[in-house]
Amino acid sequence: MTIGDQISETLMVHRGMSYTDASRRAVELLDKTKIAEAAKRAKQYPFEFSGGMLQRAMIAQSLACNPSVLMADEPTTALDVTIQAQILELMAELQRTENMSIILITHDLAVVARMADQVAVMYAGQIVESGSVDDIFYRSSHPYTLGLKEAMPTNKRDGKKTLTPILGSPPDLFHPPTGCGYFARCPYAMAVCEHHQPAEHHLTGSDAEHQARCWLQHEGAPHIKALNQPGADQRD
Repeated sequence: MTIGDQISETLMVHRGMSYTDASRRAVELLDKTKIAEAAKRAKQYPFEFSGGMLQRAMIAQSLACNPSVLMADEPTTALDVTIQAQILELMAELQRTENMSIILITHDLAVVARMADQVAVMYAGQIVESGSVDDIFYRSSHPYTLGLKEAMPTNKRDGKKTLTPILGSPPDLFHPPTGCGYFARCPYAMAVCEHHQPAEHHLTGSDAEHQARCWLQHEGAPHIKALNQPGADQRD
């Protein structure tokens, strides 16, 4: 199927449009996602598109039915840095012009920092920390969030920053742990973490609603100095 026919099919099935009207709308959507010569491109096949153009075509198809929420799962995977920036800029522009929300699913924290207002960090099928983007990056309160930040590369040239990987493997969710899913890999793990699920703790001093699912936030937990600086495993 051509790119135009794939987009048209969505409009015919879900909007009841005729083939002619759907084809015209498909060209408009391709043009909206900044694909040059949209009418010509609509008649081409996916193998004739580059990776960045395919992402734009997929976004055009996603916008076909005027969604109020667009869910984008790793939308910049396998794209070079320049094309990645263009796709993110396009998504931000469409969010404003189409008056829609975007749920962005990604492992790339740089993309999160650039695009997100609210962030949910997930591990082993659970949201372990959530809050504003500033909360997550500057007031991190779950060891997994801290581990992700420590594993990020940096462009600083002083040579002082080293990548610290998160050791171990994720749990088997066919046989989930009885306690905290991050227990086996957590440098701050306590005995209570192994067999008891932590509750969600609301954290104060944040710009928005900031929550973390961690026993370290319990009022009876030992205090860890500089919790937002991984590697400082110091307890009072």
